[in-house]
Amino acid sequence: MKALAGILLVIAAIIPGVNDIATVNKLKKDAEKAYLAGDYARASQAYTILTDSLGVLEDKLFLNLGHSLFQQGDSAQAFSQYQRLINTKEKDLKSLAYNQMGIISNKPGDRNTALSFFKEALKADPTNEEARYNYQLVKRQIAEDNEKNQDDQQQDKEKNEEKEDEKKDQQNQQDKDQNNDQKNDEQKKQDQEKKDQESENKEQKDQEQQSEEQKKEQEKKDQEQKKKEQQDAEQQDKENKDGEKQPPQINPDKLKEMNISEEKAKMILEAMRNSEIQYIQQNKRKGVKKPESGKPDW
Repeated sequence: MKALAGILLVIAAIIPGVNDIATVNKLKKDAEKAYLAGDYARASQAYTILTDSLGVLEDKLFLNLGHSLFQQGDSAQAFSQYQRLINTKEKDLKSLAYNQMGIISNKPGDRNTALSFFKEALKADPTNEEARYNYQLVKRQIAEDNEKNQDDQQQDKEKNEEKEDEKKDQQNQQDKDQNNDQKNDEQKKQDQEKKDQESENKEQKDQEQQSEEQKKEQEKKDQEQKKKEQQDAEQQDKENKDGEKQPPQINPDKLKEMNISEEKAKMILEAMRNSEIQYIQQNKRKGVKKPESGKPDW
């Protein structure tokens, strides 16, 4: 096709005037034929030669070039061609161009731009039913998008509230666990203090009991000692009485051996006996010192 265009350009350069018109008409027919056949690449090449190389500035050629590019998926280049028609005086072409610009712009997040293009298409040509249908369709899509956005926002809000509630629950649980730990620590401390106090009381009670037992033991020993002293005193009194009743017998043979008279021996024995009685009575008056309470007697 490029070769054909080049040949036509050469021919047009050699034979100006009528031959230029023939070349343009030939390219128009080839472009239209290719477009109708679905050969959009060949059509767009022919329309490009006409508009850019041959300088044919016809609104219908811009529109057809935009359609050819659009069919090939080149939306950006197609949009540029449609924009060339926004100032055209041909309202039907202008309406078609705006409608196509709205179709290209109709994307999630940018539907308001598409809606404005469809609105301009209807202003240019109120009879453009395709533009009217697209306008109504995009309005519904915008409403649905807004509703969906509201639902998404509501869901996000609910999720955030759930997260906040969960966070609060976790914090409350942590506070509760911390309070329980503090209570447990305090209870353990109180239990330990109680245990220590009980142990101290038991130890003190054992000491008091031991002291009481020692006191009783000492009292028992004192009573036994007193009883023994009393028995010793009674025994001594008995012996003294017995001694008074039965004076010691004097062996005459011993007196002869010692060369002592019987009367003198009696005097010596009486003196010894009185001295012994005096010694026993003195010891009896002194008594035994009672040990201090709570202390051993050794």
